[in-house]
Amino acid sequence: MASQVPSLVVDAPAKINLTLEVLGRRPDGYHDLRSVVMPIALSDRIELTATTDGIGMEVTADPQLDLSALGDPESNLAMRAARLLQQRHRSAGGVAIRIHKRIPLGGGLGGGSADAAGALTGLNWLWKLGLSVGDLMELGAELGSDVPALVHGGAVCMEGRGERVRPLLAPGERRAPGIWVVIAN
Repeated sequence: MASQVPSLVVDAPAKINLTLEVLGRRPDGYHDLRSVVMPIALSDRIELTATTDGIGMEVTADPQLDLSALGDPESNLAMRAARLLQQRHRSAGGVAIRIHKRIPLGGGLGGGSADAAGALTGLNWLWKLGLSVGDLMELGAELGSDVPALVHGGAVCMEGRGERVRPLLAPGERRAPGIWVVIAN
């Protein structure tokens, strides 16, 4: 009997900013911000398959999406998330990452950040790292301003550069009931 290669499929939801306040420039060159962020039903699909070493990535997309803006795979946030985990945790193995894009690129919906958050949470499980959500949010803050909010999940208020995140819903509640949103890209 052949041994089963560990794999995992993660949905990485897009987000919308219900509010976005730019509060001033920081000494590190970033802007202080405050934003109410909410995940939406539109998501990318990430398949993570354990390998003995190395990190590989393949990206496909729904036919209506233009992937020409993706650029170099090494700069992809999901790839950077995997490399960051691998560098920090020597026990991590390798992974083949397959992303099926459904979130439009460049639309402000956080597709790259969602993929990074999905990669962090999925690889934490796949590689049995045992990191807390807080640990993953700290790593996510090194990758991008939206990543900690998307690792946390649910409706949140993010502040600072995005590294300070607080939930806006009751514990255990993941979605605000009764909110419908139409997005035109």
